[in-house]
Amino acid sequence: MTIYKVPYTFVPGTKAKASEVNANFSAVLDFVESTNDNCLSKDFSNLTEEGKKAIYNNSSGAKIPGEIITSMVPLDDPALRLLDGSKVIGGGVNSGFVEYIAELYDSYPDLFCTEDEWQAAESEYGVCGKFVYDETADTVRLPKITGIISGTTDVSALGDLIEAGLPNITGQFGHVVDGDTCPATGAFQQVFQGNYHDGGGDDNWSVNFDASRSSSIYGNADTVQPQVIKILYYIVVASRVKLDVTIDLDEVATDLNQKADTSLSNLSVEGASVIGKHCTPSNDFVELQVLASGASYTAPGIGYFCADYIMTQSGTTGSYFVEVYVNDVKTIGAGHSFTPSYKPAGVPLLSPLLNKNDKVVITYSPGYLTNFKFVYTKGTKEEE
Repeated sequence: MTIYKVPYTFVPGTKAKASEVNANFSAVLDFVESTNDNCLSKDFSNLTEEGKKAIYNNSSGAKIPGEIITSMVPLDDPALRLLDGSKVIGGGVNSGFVEYIAELYDSYPDLFCTEDEWQAAESEYGVCGKFVYDETADTVRLPKITGIISGTTDVSALGDLIEAGLPNITGQFGHVVDGDTCPATGAFQQVFQGNYHDGGGDDNWSVNFDASRSSSIYGNADTVQPQVIKILYYIVVASRVKLDVTIDLDEVATDLNQKADTSLSNLSVEGASVIGKHCTPSNDFVELQVLASGASYTAPGIGYFCADYIMTQSGTTGSYFVEVYVNDVKTIGAGHSFTPSYKPAGVPLLSPLLNKNDKVVITYSPGYLTNFKFVYTKGTKEEE
């Protein structure tokens, strides 16, 4: 429990200053407000993102990546992947799992094999208990597990395949010489069958075969296949995935109604006015230095290059041309012949609407440019 002390204390029988009393009240209020800021609301509305994550990761529904989940029914959960040998691609909900498996690659190399080794094992045995990690593709191939699985305390043995096998059956029996008994060992057994002849004579022996005499595992069941019930094996690839999402359709519809169509066909009058305004030249401009014909200029913002082209020609007849290229694409091209009766003193030049950093090349002949400016569109100069 936090113990708080006010800045001023008072002795009985002495007068208290109003400023000191007010200071105590202010200090108490400040302490209460700071305490409230650090307290959790009853409805959890002020829970921080860190707090939400802590509750989320430590809730009973959280799973551990790499954990095996068994089920009698198919599970539709993005946090789980069936152990069917498929590939898990990094990114999204799988990013944490792929990164986790990648971290194990150097620490626990026995958990992994190459793609060729995985395919060979699956082809021969129908299963493979190893991962295949592809750093370049950012993928993890899962093990393929069916049938019976066995536990181990040896981490280096994880994913190892124990091939099916049975103990060998051995035994031996000899041959009969001059009526002697037939020796037998192991799975073979010497059995007396009586005499060769009625009323006596040589003994009659046979050799029987009984596998349980070689190993007690034989004869202990009717089949080598143990009794099993098939289930599904899943592996956890994400600690938890949020599936329940609440959507306010009315709110979504309202938001969509306020969005412009990609063709801008549903613009309001106000919206169209705003767009038109940004295409209109403003009173903001910068004077530019004129370079030689064919020189390149870079647009400093959204707007237009403008200039006066002054034609100079010593003869009485001739021709002139003016061309403007924007980002290497010809956008303006003009050329005319002139005679003594038609010889323009100047031609106004205005480029197309330009975006910031557009590359513009202006060529002309004969003559020169004057009054060269870049004029911003309305409302864009302040954004630079």
